[in-house]
Amino acid sequence: MYLSIDIEQMARPVVKNAGRTSLISRFLHFFLNRSLKSFCQELDSFILSLEGSLKHIENLDEDGAMKLLQSTKKTISKMDEIGEELQKVSYFENQNVKEKYIYMQNILYKIEGRLHRITFQNKKKFSSEDSLKRGVIKMNSKYTETLLVK
Repeated sequence: MYLSIDIEQMARPVVKNAGRTSLISRFLHFFLNRSLKSFCQELDSFILSLEGSLKHIENLDEDGAMKLLQSTKKTISKMDEIGEELQKVSYFENQNVKEKYIYMQNILYKIEGRLHRITFQNKKKFSSEDSLKRGVIKMNSKYTETLLVK
């Protein structure tokens, strides 16, 4: 009996699939790079818009600042959600994307802070009663003690 072994024929399906896998891998790499480039460009234009807005916020009245503050808070929460999604898909492995995203967040928080100051600078401030302050201090100290005991 004669046993025929043809290694090339046995390897043919693997070689064929490897070629497809390589093609798909190159396509995905191209698509990811293109997507990253587009995302970075969009972040750049958003950052420029935010920086420009930052200079004009001081000219707003209280009502305008209040409306913009609410809008900014919604935008910040949406951007936080986007950041979580980007983290899941490893977009932040690209240092450029990570730096731009963090810078964009910093500007958004600066805008929120300035809007908050404008909105509430003329509001009446009130002080809490001393008994209320002592009660809160007592509650915090008891809670801290229970944490330390554990």
